[in-house]
Amino acid sequence: MNHATIKRLDSSGVFILNSGMRLIDRHVLATWLKSFGGGCAITIGLLLLERMYDTLPDLLGFGATYWQILTYYLMIIPGFLPVILPLAILVSILFSVGSLRKNNEITAMRAGGCSIWEITRTLWLGGVVLSVLLFYLSAQVIPRSVERSREIWDNLAYNRALETTSSDNVGLIYNLTFYNTKANRLWFINRFSAYTTMAYGVTVSEMDDKGRELRRVIANQAYYDEYQGHWVLEDGRTITFDPATADPIRSQPFAKIEMENYTEDPTLMQALEKKPNSLSLKELHTLITELPAKNDPKVRGYLVQYHSLLAAPLSCLLVVGIALPFAMGGNSRNPMVGASQSVVFFFVYFIVARVLSLMGSRGVIDPILSAWIPSILTAVAVPMLFRYKRG
Repeated sequence: MNHATIKRLDSSGVFILNSGMRLIDRHVLATWLKSFGGGCAITIGLLLLERMYDTLPDLLGFGATYWQILTYYLMIIPGFLPVILPLAILVSILFSVGSLRKNNEITAMRAGGCSIWEITRTLWLGGVVLSVLLFYLSAQVIPRSVERSREIWDNLAYNRALETTSSDNVGLIYNLTFYNTKANRLWFINRFSAYTTMAYGVTVSEMDDKGRELRRVIANQAYYDEYQGHWVLEDGRTITFDPATADPIRSQPFAKIEMENYTEDPTLMQALEKKPNSLSLKELHTLITELPAKNDPKVRGYLVQYHSLLAAPLSCLLVVGIALPFAMGGNSRNPMVGASQSVVFFFVYFIVARVLSLMGSRGVIDPILSAWIPSILTAVAVPMLFRYKRG
């Protein structure tokens, strides 16, 4: 043996080599990456198949080309990653570490003087790297992919609808309501076209700080001028009220009026008609910034979803902490016992997260806390799991 590589000779007579830990790190990392790559590929494939089962007939019905279909499905893949990565990490650690234990490699490493940390440090590093990567993807890549995939879908649907109807009847949203809490304006739109951004049957009530109506603007149609950044109302009437008695004071008709103080973005109005999990991080941020949850109970669900997306990257690192105690300390005769226990713990985590999310959306607990509590509880539980399994 080359004595230049010897670090020490321990009391049991086992040689520890300077290059040994690097070899162990590379071996553990390579074993894990094989399982992780396979797990990601399989999970993405299954999710794509499930999504294709639901959407491919519609895309073909829209007359989409093969390139448009391929682009659409490529665009939705990044949106899967917050779910895929934690699950792939869990499964890959269970399989890779289970394989090392089955071949008695973990035992050999421990007999060679390696601690649990020295054996698993590359797995922890992988969890940190994936957490940082997922945070970047959530902030930069996933929002653009979500918006781009929705744009592809909407354009295809609109183009198909234009073959049988006029543009004014494409992408209609009925009974659209929107309350601008900052300006104390309540909007009601009978019909709104997401394709032309034209609104029909518009009523806007301006109120004071006490919720008393000061003025009501009624228009047969209206549109948002993107260049000027405000709404233009046509063919309507303005009614002024006495706030004390709620009686109308004056009524004035108009053919066309530019409301420079009506700066509500129609995109924001439409966002409230969509499910929170269908919006990107950027869209959620804009919505909760413009509409404080404390003034609008409907916004609480969007606030929960926003902070859940912010907390999601931490799940990559937390899942490493969940999987390793069970993978390293399970029944040596039956590693599947530890694997099944970790899977149960993993699903309990998501069930608790879902229950807390519902509670936050309904105002039972603070929406921000409901999003972060599962990660905090898991971070506290990980050291306890290691002590329990070691004991």
